[in-house]
Amino acid sequence: MRESQPDVSDAEWEQRRQAARTATEAYVLGHSLREIRKEQGIAQAQASESE
Repeated sequence: MRESQPDVSDAEWEQRRQAARTATEAYVLGHSLREIRKEQGIAQAQASESE
């Protein structure tokens, strides 16, 4: 992919890579939280309530 856009700087590629990593980590975390909530039988609204 890098070869198809040679005009993009190394710094820009690093920013894009970090953004993709952050987005992937957020997705995985959200999925994990959803699975935990489902196992516990807790709705999203219940999980967000503060005690």
